[in-house]
Amino acid sequence: MIRERRVDLLCLGAALAMLTLAWALPPAAVEQGPTVCRFKALTGLDCPTCGLTRSVVSLAHGDTRASMRWHPAGPLFVLGALVLAALVPILWLRRRRPLWGRRGFVLTLEVLLAASLIGGIARGLL
Repeated sequence: MIRERRVDLLCLGAALAMLTLAWALPPAAVEQGPTVCRFKALTGLDCPTCGLTRSVVSLAHGDTRASMRWHPAGPLFVLGALVLAALVPILWLRRRRPLWGRRGFVLTLEVLLAASLIGGIARGLL
């Protein structure tokens, strides 16, 4: 159970870092910034997750249309991070079973990953 609590705290830290950085970064910095995707740098093609950072940053600044244009799974990641940021402290304070030990949580992460890949592939085909 201690291991699961540590993983929960690590996920909480990652979610809070993502939300904070998305809010702190100006959209122009990620839209016109350097390419950090190794796949795109090597092939010149977008990978299935290309645009996810730009999508999250756009949504953090209130631009839903741009967020969906960059990557359709971006809003799902923001929603997931917000839910995670709310649930982990609540479960911790109530001394409930950690999220990481729950099958539904792992399934949710798998769905988010699948949505990201499917959305990225579909975006690349259109």
